[in-house]
Amino acid sequence: GSVDRSKIYIATKVNPMGIGAEHEGRGVASHGYDSEIVTWSCKKSIERMKCEYIDLYQVHWPTRDCPLMSTPTFQPGDVNRFMPSFDKGTQADFDRTVTSIKELFDAKLIRHWGVSNENSFGITMLATTCVKLGCPLPVSCQNDFSILNQVYEEDTYEAAYRIGMAGLPYGGLCGGTLTGKYFDKTKPQYAAKDAAERPLDQCRHRIKADFQPRYGEKGPMAAAAEVVALAEEWGITPTELSLAWSISRPCNASIIIGTTTVRQVEECVNAALLDLPEELISAVGRIHERHRNPCVFYADKEAWKSNSNEGRAAQTPEA
Repeated sequence: GSVDRSKIYIATKVNPMGIGAEHEGRGVASHGYDSEIVTWSCKKSIERMKCEYIDLYQVHWPTRDCPLMSTPTFQPGDVNRFMPSFDKGTQADFDRTVTSIKELFDAKLIRHWGVSNENSFGITMLATTCVKLGCPLPVSCQNDFSILNQVYEEDTYEAAYRIGMAGLPYGGLCGGTLTGKYFDKTKPQYAAKDAAERPLDQCRHRIKADFQPRYGEKGPMAAAAEVVALAEEWGITPTELSLAWSISRPCNASIIIGTTTVRQVEECVNAALLDLPEELISAVGRIHERHRNPCVFYADKEAWKSNSNEGRAAQTPEA
């Protein structure tokens, strides 16, 4: 069979570590979104997906020396960054990125472009550089965002809002923490939902706890316990509450989900159909005031990790 291409919206990214589009002459190597590698990566994505163009092409994360994901706290150099930077965020660096994107538009390889894991400085510099070089403005920002991480709304959202960028966040369930399944003894019903296809001992925080560990530390788990209890009080699942809340935020146009079973897809769709009452949204806000962005650290990472001494991380089975 065939499908009408105009009915499908395809989004993908270019990774500044060179992963996913290994250049035949450069291999897997970090880069600063130069024209050669960006065009190569884009064409390889189109080739793999057998589509004529990409609707939304995103730069995966900033290549300058700025903080990434686990903290919003900026310090010059590669402090608070889990991989080395490629550049220092000069005007020439932004010119390079925008020039590469403009060439994709000129070649009719993409329809729109966006950013991911960005902050207000990056968004503003990219936008002003677009105006200078005659490139379409970015249309979206894909940052980490959830009930347990609302950093995006503190500052980055204003930059995106003024420019007209839509939020398309990931991390709405914090790697599964907000589904309730890691409360395996006190709330066994959540892990039981997917036990046949996805047993808890094969789930992310149990088999790969070192991948994005910010989601499953003691602080996030303590806050998640309150989210689970609130969802039960209102007769919905923790997944439904968490995703519906994220969708309801003015900063977001949609959200990105990660699923491994059909049942999980169905539950995520149910969440998108919910219209949360103001009373429930206010209750989520009170949880946020008690547990302010527990998925990120601000000053001392080790102090953050041990902040809830009596708590339990998601990787540890509940006693």
